[in-house]
Amino acid sequence: MFNFQHPNYLWMLAVLPVLVLLFIVLLQYKKEAAKKIGDHAQVILLTRFFHPRKFLLKFILLLATMVCLVIALANPRSIKSVRTLNRSGIDLVIVLDVSNSMLAEDISPNRLERAKQILFKLIPELNNNRVGLIVFAGKAYLQMPITTDLSAAKMYIFSASPASVSTQGTAIGEALRIADLSFNPNDKKYKSVLLMTDGEAHDNNAIENAKKLALHGTIINVVGFGSHMGTTIKNGNTGGIKLDELGKPVITKLNEGLLRQIAFAGNGIYLHYTSTDKVVKTLVKEINAMPQRKITDDSLNNYASFFQWFASIALILLVVESLISERRKRGRNMKQGSLVTLMVFMGITVFGQSEKSMVDEGNRAFYKNHFSQAIELYQNAERKGESFIAPLNLGNALYKNKQPNDAQEAYNRALQKAKKPLDKSEIYFNKGVVYQNNKHIQECVEAYKNTLRINPEDERARQNLQHALRALQHANREQQQQNINKEQEAQGANSKMTKREADDKLKALQQQEQNLHEKLKKNDLNKSAYPEKDW
Repeated sequence: MFNFQHPNYLWMLAVLPVLVLLFIVLLQYKKEAAKKIGDHAQVILLTRFFHPRKFLLKFILLLATMVCLVIALANPRSIKSVRTLNRSGIDLVIVLDVSNSMLAEDISPNRLERAKQILFKLIPELNNNRVGLIVFAGKAYLQMPITTDLSAAKMYIFSASPASVSTQGTAIGEALRIADLSFNPNDKKYKSVLLMTDGEAHDNNAIENAKKLALHGTIINVVGFGSHMGTTIKNGNTGGIKLDELGKPVITKLNEGLLRQIAFAGNGIYLHYTSTDKVVKTLVKEINAMPQRKITDDSLNNYASFFQWFASIALILLVVESLISERRKRGRNMKQGSLVTLMVFMGITVFGQSEKSMVDEGNRAFYKNHFSQAIELYQNAERKGESFIAPLNLGNALYKNKQPNDAQEAYNRALQKAKKPLDKSEIYFNKGVVYQNNKHIQECVEAYKNTLRINPEDERARQNLQHALRALQHANREQQQQNINKEQEAQGANSKMTKREADDKLKALQQQEQNLHEKLKKNDLNKSAYPEKDW
């Protein structure tokens, strides 16, 4: 029986019609370029060595090469011998917490390493079962679909770390939802989830999703890691203790109450980690006690692969294509043709002294701290072209040259020329930096907000915005104190405000400021892809 080992690669063949369309567009462009020259004799002179049929042949050979390479990637094969194993087992999806809190060292060496140790001892006991793996932190990802390849599961578990997930936090509910989608919806039993976490969940739908899994016939067993007293977390960037937004050390504790509720909702058991062997023994007993179904495994079938034939054909076609020249053989007029071609390229070079070359020269001057020279080059480049790069670099040079107002005007022109959202995001970030360094805090805050509205993943802008908001808060407090002092002076000696009245008034103003800050936290800006807690 003939089939493909990796049929998903065949989707790459869908790009062939696009390439054919682009080739047709290129031919049409060449015709239009010839018409623009106008002089038919000159066109014949310039193209007399070009062979259109060979040009077409080279394109066809490249397409055929691509087809052969894609087929080779898909690996066509036929079965040489069949070896099918029938066994009984279940489908088990391991849901592993890789958030920063799992690096806490209240369990030596840390919670995550102990969880991996359990899995390395558990997996060899699952020979008759199929296993899948989901890792989660602030988001959850299906790392390995359900398979009988237990060695691959070990490999994925070994490499699991907080770096495996781009967003930090602890989204247990989302992880359980993805686990539910991993199973065959037609099966109403023979399914189990093993949740391994400290339970410090930052979402509110974990129990609800556990109940949905139970309705679909899935049993959820939970292993909790950590101590009830809690401990601090190391900051991976600084090596020190991780701090929250208020500057206080983050304390992570085992949320045993939530984990017991999840296990109860999922008709499973909850285990608090105390000993690796004890946990493994209990889990194996629970899994073996579940109803088993017959699993047919044909992964041991012996196949004859043919990818090497198609790879060889692709290599031959590529060599043939490289040996075919799209030019006709030259005769006596070879020197004249070379001169004409050289003149054309010389013309292109002369007229190519454009915006890009000036920007490059400006960049060299900028990095040598010759800011005045860089400003002049960027200004000339901006007058010649329509790209946002020249005014953006001009703004940077003006800022370095201590001309912040002129820099902001250059950034505004760059915003008008920029087309892509990420380019505009970068320009807003530069505006924010200039405003921040020149103590224009309100404008700085707005610039960073615009950056994050376009690109919520910009960690630099998020951190700078937090610093700017704190600076704005401090400035408001100082202004409020100054206003109180002025009021006291204006009332005169006989009607001076008492110290207690002044303190009460200041507290009221601070409360208003705190309410405003809380309101800012709830706006769309802070509802980005970053969770409130990143551990």
